[in-house]
Amino acid sequence: MRRRIPTRRVLAAALLVASLLTPLAAAPATAAQPPRTGVGDDDCPRHELDPKLVSRLDTAIEKVRREAGIPGVVAGLWMPGKGSYVRATGVADKATGRPMTSDVFVRIGSETKTFTVTALLELVDDGLIRLDDPISRYIHGVPNGHRITLRHLAEMRSGLYPYTADADFQHDLLSDPARHFTPREVLAYGFKHKNTFAPGATFEYSNTNLVLLGLVVEKVSGRSLTDFLDERVLRPARLSHTLLPRDFEFPRPHPRGYTNQTLTGEVAD
Repeated sequence: MRRRIPTRRVLAAALLVASLLTPLAAAPATAAQPPRTGVGDDDCPRHELDPKLVSRLDTAIEKVRREAGIPGVVAGLWMPGKGSYVRATGVADKATGRPMTSDVFVRIGSETKTFTVTALLELVDDGLIRLDDPISRYIHGVPNGHRITLRHLAEMRSGLYPYTADADFQHDLLSDPARHFTPREVLAYGFKHKNTFAPGATFEYSNTNLVLLGLVVEKVSGRSLTDFLDERVLRPARLSHTLLPRDFEFPRPHPRGYTNQTLTGEVAD
C-alpha cells in the first residue's frame, strides 16, 4: 500500500491563502517595498464579471473561508475577454481585527514550482542544459542521480523520496513553524530514504524534485534563484508584485501569518 503524504487543505484554485502561511516559509519581516504599478496590469478587461457570477463567487469563497477556519483570504480570477474578479474577505490580523485587503503581499507556496520549471526551460532555450541531462551532472549526492534526469524531476517522475513525508522533518517543522530551512537541509531529510520507484515509472508529487531544480538553475546561471526568476520569469510575465524573498525579507503591506502545523495542533503566529 502506498503511503499518504501529508498535504495542506486546498481551498480552490483561485484562492491565495493569505493568513495561513506556507509551512516552509520563514515568518514575515519587513523589507524595502518594491515599486507598485497597480492591479490589473494584464490583458484582461478592467471590468467585473457578470453580477450574478460575482455574487456566487462571493458566497462560495466566504463559505469555504469560514468552514476552513482561515482568518483572511484574497481571491483573484482573470478571464481574458470576459473580465476580472478580485476580492478580499476576513481579517489580516486577528488581534487587531484589521481587515484583509487585496493589495497585500502573501506567500503563494507551490506556485513557485511553475516559476522554477519555467526558469529551467529558459536555460534549455539558452542551450546551457538539456532536459535529459542526469541530475548527477549538476548536483552530487542524489540517490540514483545518474539515472534521474532534469525532465524526471520537472515531471514529478524521479522516484526521489518526498522530504515532507520524513518523520524527522515533520517533527522539526512542527516544533518550530517559523524555522528557515536551507535547500540542502530539506534534501538531507529525503535522501535518508530509498527511492520509491524507478525514474519515469510513475508520478509522485514531491517537493524534493523542485528543490533540486532550483539548485540547478542557480549553479548553471551563476545567479541566485531570486535574481534569475526576477529577470527571466517574473518581469517578462509582468508580475511586478511578485518576488522570491531572500531569507526573512517580506515586503509591506502583508497580513499576519498563522499556522496550525504545530506539535500540539494549536494555532501559532
